[in-house]
Amino acid sequence: LNTGNRIDEIEMILLDKLKIQGEANIRKLFRKFDHDKNGVLTFSEFQNLLNNYNLSLLPYELAELMSRYDKEREGKIDYNEFCDKVYECDFSNLFGAKVITKDGQINAEEYLKKLQDQEEMLKRQKQSDNLVVKFCDSFKQRR
Repeated sequence: LNTGNRIDEIEMILLDKLKIQGEANIRKLFRKFDHDKNGVLTFSEFQNLLNNYNLSLLPYELAELMSRYDKEREGKIDYNEFCDKVYECDFSNLFGAKVITKDGQINAEEYLKKLQDQEEMLKRQKQSDNLVVKFCDSFKQRR
């Protein structure tokens, strides 16, 4: 397994677990692992956070993963950097379709097709809702 792929996989697992925590609990989680309460996670504090989720990395893998969160390259992760990474927008799987190409460009045709599919689904849903309302109204009229 390629090291980059391994780190990508571990990061995906971590992000999924963090997102499950919910935004309200992210601050508590961050504070829990910020042992010296200085508002940043150091290398060892970040490692403890990963260990909490049973995610173990070699030191150089941990350094690479940490660099993804440490935008200022200061050797520490502040709370805002942490939240920015956890909740960054990901449009790579919009509507269940790959609309972002490997080179980071939007596949406009696929995106438009998915938007049209969504619009059609909403129209069908509205028609179905109207039928239910008419059906219920027919019972009211019988009274």
